[in-house]
Amino acid sequence: MTHTSQHIIFTIIIVALFNCFGCSGSSNSGGEPPCTNCIPVPYVAHSLEGSWRGELHLSGTDGETTLDNVGFRFDNLGNALEWLIPYEVITVNGKLDVSEPNEISGTIYTAHISDSAQNIQENSTMTVHGNFTSETSLSIHVSCEFTRSDGSRGSYTVTGTLNKEGNTYSTTDLEGTWQNTVTVEADGEAHIESSVLTIDSQGNIVDNVTQNADFGPYSGEFGSVSINGEFTGTFTFSMTDADGNKTDHKQTITCKLISADYIEYSGDGSSTNSAGNTDFYTVTGNLQRIREYSASDLEGSWLGNIILRYPDGSNHVETGGFSFDGKGNVTEWLGVLPEDFVSISGTLSVSQSGKISGTLYGVNRVHDTETDNSTFDISGSFLSKTSINVYVDAAYSRSNGAEGTYTATGALDKTE
Repeated sequence: MTHTSQHIIFTIIIVALFNCFGCSGSSNSGGEPPCTNCIPVPYVAHSLEGSWRGELHLSGTDGETTLDNVGFRFDNLGNALEWLIPYEVITVNGKLDVSEPNEISGTIYTAHISDSAQNIQENSTMTVHGNFTSETSLSIHVSCEFTRSDGSRGSYTVTGTLNKEGNTYSTTDLEGTWQNTVTVEADGEAHIESSVLTIDSQGNIVDNVTQNADFGPYSGEFGSVSINGEFTGTFTFSMTDADGNKTDHKQTITCKLISADYIEYSGDGSSTNSAGNTDFYTVTGNLQRIREYSASDLEGSWLGNIILRYPDGSNHVETGGFSFDGKGNVTEWLGVLPEDFVSISGTLSVSQSGKISGTLYGVNRVHDTETDNSTFDISGSFLSKTSINVYVDAAYSRSNGAEGTYTATGALDKTE
């Protein structure tokens, strides 16, 4: 292998220096042909991020109807954040998963006021199946079972198409830490490497973490990010191999924010050695935003509307939550009747990606004369630094000898 080829291979690491993304398999608005260097990216959970609305047809217990401009809003993990309907929504919780090439499946739990005149609350479990028909369109089929506060229950199906509402971007959306995966292709050979970039609010790279440090000073600039997330970058840098041979590199990159947490990029580069010989290569890749969490992010009080579901099919909504210290230890049990809470103990752990798990143990008074000893097996994830999604498997034993189980789901917001 020539020194020049070695230098080109080393650029795998160096390209990670640059926040240069944006490649799509379709023609752009200017009518230019598709990018020939792009690697198709399969649909994944972050493809759901954003708000989706459309016309949906409902058929079931209450007859048939069509609702227009309704849907859901999801985060970059597929968690349902908002139910977009013309009714008073009490809570929405659940998650959709995406499998290759474009299949969607999952369960969403909701509670809303279905009859405002009678103040009737409807709690629903929606089993969702569907698929991406494009990056901005979903075809869905939903099987829904519901119970109402007036004692009635029923089911219905939902079919239709949801379209993604447009996102708007600016250069400040680049700020943060990103995991970079890049492919460099030269002389018919492709190599994949990764690195971690930190970018400031002006789009400047302020830090990068790679395994190699055989590159010299680099310089470059980004164009401003357009409202639809497109931008470019031009960069120069040098590399020196173990034998002291130096090459100078130039790169021009086309970039696009696919979502707030995912970027695609492609471009061309050249390397020139001390003898004046120049080789050319292409780069393609993606960046995924790194959101780092720890148990300390639980510190404070978390409160929200929780749907409790029992083995007999009944369910209801309660307002509740917990307080934690900076190590994830629970310090307080929050709810509408805090005087009924005798004690709470246990610890939750938090992974770097924001996954929450652990077991809490509680004692509370029931019907004034009885007490429940409960075990709460909790799983969930951070939706943001101030919102968490939780799923609870609960089991209790009552002082009168009764025992039981139930599940609880909901989103808790940080209140302090």
